[in-house]
Amino acid sequence: MTRSFTGGCFCRAVRFTVTVQVTPFVVCHCRDCQYASGGAPAHVLVVPRDGLDIASGNDALRSFETVADSGHQVTRQFCSVCGTPMFEVLELEPDIRLVKVGTLDDASGLQVDATAWTASAQPWALVDRTTQLFERNPAPPLASKNC
Repeated sequence: MTRSFTGGCFCRAVRFTVTVQVTPFVVCHCRDCQYASGGAPAHVLVVPRDGLDIASGNDALRSFETVADSGHQVTRQFCSVCGTPMFEVLELEPDIRLVKVGTLDDASGLQVDATAWTASAQPWALVDRTTQLFERNPAPPLASKNC
C-alpha cells in the first residue's frame, strides 16, 4: 500500500511530500543525533530518494556535513530560516533520505520499527524495548543516523 505524507519546517519556508510503499521508522540514540536534537534521540523515516519531493523552499535548505564513526559522511539538512532539522543524506546509502518525523504534518499513524545505537542512549532516555534493537547501526536498509 502506498502512503503519502506532507510536511515542512516550523516557519513553513520548506514544504515536502513523501510517497512510499513501506518505510522503516527508526529511533537513533547515537551521539551525533543527540547533538542535532538537543539531547533526545532522532526519529526518522527511511525513505527512497525518489520518494521525497521538496515542493517548496529548496533554496532555504542548508547543510552541515559530519563524518560518522564508520568514516562515512553524513549530511544533515535544515531550514536556514527557522533552524528546523529536516533531512539526512548518508554517503553509505545514497539512494535513501532520512526524513525527521517531527517535520511531518501528521505522524499519528506511525509505529517505530527499530531503535538504533542503544549503546549510546543516555541512562535517562526511554528506549522502546518492543522494537527491534541495535547496539550500533542496523544493517541496510534500516540505516541509522550514524552510518
